[in-house]
Amino acid sequence: MNTRKYITAITCAALLALPTAALADSTDVSLMVGDATISADEATGQPYINDAGRTMIPLRIVSESMGYATDWQPDGSIHITNADGTVDVTLQVDSANYTANGQAGTFETLPTLKNDRTYLPARDFSELYGSIYWDNATRTVWITQGNSIQYQVFGTKLMAATAEGIQPLAMPDGYVPND
Repeated sequence: MNTRKYITAITCAALLALPTAALADSTDVSLMVGDATISADEATGQPYINDAGRTMIPLRIVSESMGYATDWQPDGSIHITNADGTVDVTLQVDSANYTANGQAGTFETLPTLKNDRTYLPARDFSELYGSIYWDNATRTVWITQGNSIQYQVFGTKLMAATAEGIQPLAMPDGYVPND
């Protein structure tokens, strides 16, 4: 009888632990900005999927890759600009509110700090000045900006990024992906 209670208690404890493990942050995410694969690690910040299923990107790496300047203000806000003045964003960690080129907006997911790095919600931020694509099969987030057309192959999918967004294209006849 005691053995049955013991086994039941262990089984219940294991089942209760499963949802917690499933909601842990996932860092097996690749990041591309334009046509460059961004090398990221824990020290510089690496993209991850948070427990709510949202892809979070490290601000410094993405900002630098896109040619933006990032200034941390004394009041705790973050000001992101570019040289030609077309990018002007002010945001705050743990606040959904931001201002982009004088227009107020709200992120769906809060910018946050993790391991002393600032992370932004990839889709929310990227769509301010470009396009974003998530490829689930390769666990890659691809961020593009600008007016030039960019192409990328993800597995058996050919994607084209233009100023209008990222769209799939038909693969050429006979295409065989590299193994």
